Order: sequence, then C-alpha cells, then structure tokens
Amino acid sequence: RTISVPLNNWTHLSVPENGTVLGRIGADPGAVLWPFGKGQVVLFGGLPGAINEADILDLWASKDKQVRQKASPVWANAERELGQLTGQITRDLAEWAGVPSQFSLNDDLLACIKENGPDKVVYMYNEGPAQVPVFRMDLPKGRYTIVAETLEGSTKLGKVSSEQLSAPGIRLPRLDPKRFMMLRIQD
Repeated sequence: RTISVPLNNWTHLSVPENGTVLGRIGADPGAVLWPFGKGQVVLFGGLPGAINEADILDLWASKDKQVRQKASPVWANAERELGQLTGQITRDLAEWAGVPSQFSLNDDLLACIKENGPDKVVYMYNEGPAQVPVFRMDLPKGRYTIVAETLEGSTKLGKVSSEQLSAPGIRLPRLDPKRFMMLRIQD
C-alpha cells in the first residue's frame, strides 16, 4: 500500500543476481529485493525520511537563535514522518510475506502487541489528530476483560465477547495527539 518512501543520504544500489527493483530514484534503483537463504531481503538505498539527524543537529548548533528555534519543530516532524513510514513499511512487508495481522487498529496509530500466556497488552501511540480508535482482534471463543490505560488513568471497558471483539470491534477512549494508550486483554 505504501506508494513512495522519501529517502535522505541515498546511494545508488546495484541489483544482485535474481534481484528485483522495487523502486527507483530517478533512473537508479532505490529499493531492491532478492532471495537469500530461506527468505528474501529488501534493501533501501538510503535512510527513510525527508531530513536526517545530522541536518537537525546542525540547526541546533547554529549561532543564530532563529535558526536554532527551527530545530524542535523540524525534529518533531521528522520523528512523526519516520514513525509513519516505519509503520507503513512494516505493515506492507508483513502483508507481502503472508504474516497474518494479530489485530486491527486505525492505520495512523503506531501499535504493537505483547503476549504473556493468555493475556495480551497492546501498546499504541497517536501520531495524528485526536481520535476514538476502533480495535479488532480474533481470539478463541469466550469473554475477555478489557482495560484501557493512559498516563492519566484507566478505563474499564468491561467483558467483551470474542465475536464483538472480532467484528465490529470495540471503540476505545479518545486518544489525543502525542499520547500513549495501553490496552490490557485478559481471559
């Protein structure tokens, strides 16, 4: 689903034997894929993101106060962009490799899951605008206790059936921009 990936500090890539060009920068290969061992390798010819850390450090090191003041917003935008790109690329690679998704959540949230026996914890961070996320997950038939936790407190979402959790899913509490939420799912 990812159509393009901005790269900085890019370099020309050669395409290995049996390799495939996935994307180009001008006429040069910018991303390549090739078989290796039991799998395949994807290589990008640069660092994802429109700006790199060295450029931002140069802004902070400037003797000009107005230039230094630009560093924080530029850094924040670079972090957001890299987080979104990494999430998109990881999602696309998992789909491409046939790895089934463990859960479904709004695309613009950064999220991962940790399992501890039958208990699951989903960590999510909102890089975008405030929203009320919808969470879906396929679990064995049963009822599950779900609690949403933020740094401000916790909200008991109650006992939810596996059918409801799978479809239509459950609405979570509002998640503001730049905020973290943890979702505990227990038998």
